Amino acid sequence: TSNISPRLMSEAVKTNIWTPAQGLASIRLISDLAPRARELVDLAPYVQEPLRTDILQEALDTIAAINDEYARLDTLVELAPGFSEELLWQVLEVIPTIEDEADRAGVLAELVPALSPYKALLERALDLIQEMAEEEYRALALEGLAPSFSQDQHARVLQLVAGIAEERYRALVLKALIPHLTESLLQDVL
Repeated sequence: TSNISPRLMSEAVKTNIWTPAQGLASIRLISDLAPRARELVDLAPYVQEPLRTDILQEALDTIAAINDEYARLDTLVELAPGFSEELLWQVLEVIPTIEDEADRAGVLAELVPALSPYKALLERALDLIQEMAEEEYRALALEGLAPSFSQDQHARVLQLVAGIAEERYRALVLKALIPHLTESLLQDVL
């Protein structure tokens, strides 16, 4: 199996050439961690629970083992949409460990496709944004997440926006948020 492209391993399972067990065994032989994690996430829909959750947890653990922080974060953002809500909570636990606040904000903003279906995860994202020291990065994260907030979260988001002193950063967030505000909140903003 070392001569088989990683992309072909999950394809072999999808097309019933291999069983999921054969695919999983082959994927685990991939030495490069990012492609291994990709293949694990790609394989997961083709196996039954509880093995599916175990495979996705293995993918998340594999991502965590990637030494290069940027490669780890890129892979995490790329694969997050394939994770369950439970695993996305673990993804959010990684955010405070990101040393650079700009990177933290960027990762939060890039997680929108994965987080947007889950109100509680978005609430946690707001908590993480509120903890950021630099308003520029709070604004970056809020701007990226703006389309995903539910109407009942808009008041909290607007409170965070009001705490941004620099007008240009406030404007960036409001520009992203305004199309999603209710008429009454829009009147308050304007």
